[in-house]
Amino acid sequence: MVKGSNRNINLDLIRIIAIFSVISVHFFLYIGFYDMPVSEKNMIIMTYLRNIFMVCVPLFLVLTGYLFGDKKPTKKYYLKLDKIIFIYIISWLFYTCFKTIYFNSSYNLLENIKLLLDYSWAWYVEMYIGLYILAPFLNIVYNNLESKKNKKILLASFLLLTCMPSIFNIKTSIVIDYWVPLWPITYYFIGRYLKEYGFKISTLKNIILLLISFLIFGSINLYFSYGKTFIWGIYNDWHSLQCVITTVLTFILILNLNLEKLPIFIKKVINKISILSFGMYLNSIIFDTIFYNILKSKVSSVDDRLIWYFVMVLSVFVSSMILSQIIEWFRKIFIYFHKNVYKKYERKFLDEK
Repeated sequence: MVKGSNRNINLDLIRIIAIFSVISVHFFLYIGFYDMPVSEKNMIIMTYLRNIFMVCVPLFLVLTGYLFGDKKPTKKYYLKLDKIIFIYIISWLFYTCFKTIYFNSSYNLLENIKLLLDYSWAWYVEMYIGLYILAPFLNIVYNNLESKKNKKILLASFLLLTCMPSIFNIKTSIVIDYWVPLWPITYYFIGRYLKEYGFKISTLKNIILLLISFLIFGSINLYFSYGKTFIWGIYNDWHSLQCVITTVLTFILILNLNLEKLPIFIKKVINKISILSFGMYLNSIIFDTIFYNILKSKVSSVDDRLIWYFVMVLSVFVSSMILSQIIEWFRKIFIYFHKNVYKKYERKFLDEK
């Protein structure tokens, strides 16, 4: 833990790896990876790399389940959504203003309000708000299963309904797949289970299993896509067995690391980036647009763009972090104004009345 804080440094690191993976997955989208046949060496390498970074969203969901186990459907709990909504709205304002200026177009208020309300530019937020609302009730279900055996059955049931189709329904429907959209809840319950029971495995064995998983699943993806444009199918989507296994192994690996001996400064940096990660996710779209348009204008071949991976991802990562910090300052100013100015005049008004 960071000195003077009750935050778990391992969980903060998981959050950082998740946001780094989100920005990395976007790399493949913005450089045109999905538009080119998987045949050249660099395209093959990118097929394996994409598989590694697909843990991005599932890591956030497992982390939510891990942290939200004590949440109850109270007014205080739901009012805490204000932070998420505030960051979302301010990020939307930045994004819509950026679009108008960058593309030299007129500001269409109705179109941008629609963008705000339909979450099409930030689908994860819509999903996360729904999960946040449901979390206390998911906890009631989980906590009322008194035995470890019954909790395993619950977890197995969700895996059966959301994950098994990724194995058996690749060519044709063999098992029911109607409930696949519930996959965020599957990851939530995985997080709840890991919080309560943990998973003990040596770091070396964990790393070996993770590397083997990345190799096997990357090879499966290469098999289906070789010679064609990359296939984003049910077998490699976020609800797939691939993602479940690699996500759980990644989560456990980081969770079990002994990070207590890290210098205080490093812990504070990890803590700070973790706090800013939600804003970073939202604002990365601005810097994706800027940096990848520059890259595509300078490097015409998709294959050759791979060598720019670290430059592009780190540029987006740092820029998004800076803007996220600016939004966090706005939020703190708003809170200060609300507590010390608005409330003061509200009390004065009520007293006079």
